[in-house]
Amino acid sequence: MFEKIKELPMLKSITFIVVMVILSSAVLVFLPFELNPFGRRATVIRSESMQPTFGRGDVILLKDMDVEDIQEGDVIAVNVPGYYQENYGYPQTVVHRVVDVSTIDGETYFETRGDANSQTDIFRSSKENLVGVYTGGRIGSVGLILLFAGSLTGMLTLVLVFVILIIAIYLPWYVEKKEDLFVDMKKIRETVEGLEDKISEVENAACDEKSSNERYEVKEDESIVDSFLNRKRRG
Repeated sequence: MFEKIKELPMLKSITFIVVMVILSSAVLVFLPFELNPFGRRATVIRSESMQPTFGRGDVILLKDMDVEDIQEGDVIAVNVPGYYQENYGYPQTVVHRVVDVSTIDGETYFETRGDANSQTDIFRSSKENLVGVYTGGRIGSVGLILLFAGSLTGMLTLVLVFVILIIAIYLPWYVEKKEDLFVDMKKIRETVEGLEDKISEVENAACDEKSSNERYEVKEDESIVDSFLNRKRRG
């Protein structure tokens, strides 16, 4: 099983690519224009209200623009005030077309409507609500993945896929390291056993030598005694 997994070196490359895509997407989506190196922000169309211009799941690129340069017919992304989210079911952000530009007390306001809607949005948007202006750049349906990833089911699925990728990449490496450690421990054990055998041989040799010396000393003592007795007899 592990050998088959080891034969998939592309998993590491795939993981790297996925991480880079996520980081790039985060830069595009979350960084403000003044800090964004791309000069653009991406947003996902979350409904069918802009059909046929945009479909649900389309990813479009937004550009920062002065309110004075925005005209009727431009497509803008705006943050919906919380009151209209809570009481009228609007999402946090909408991407709709400007149908009227008005100035009230020196401040510019935009009225917007989705291309597929028959009624104008019930709120006006000011500069503070403006997220960006669509000036071109659209990737169809890719945002469906992002919409899915933003759901609870999607997040759990992505976490599960990420964990599986990590296991598939690093488990074989961990097993291989344990196998190498086992081989090293076996070599160390064999070395220790060899040293023990050498020590036993040295100890046995020392005992043999000691026994030989003792036997020699006994024989020498016996020779001295025999020599003394012989002298006594001759005397």
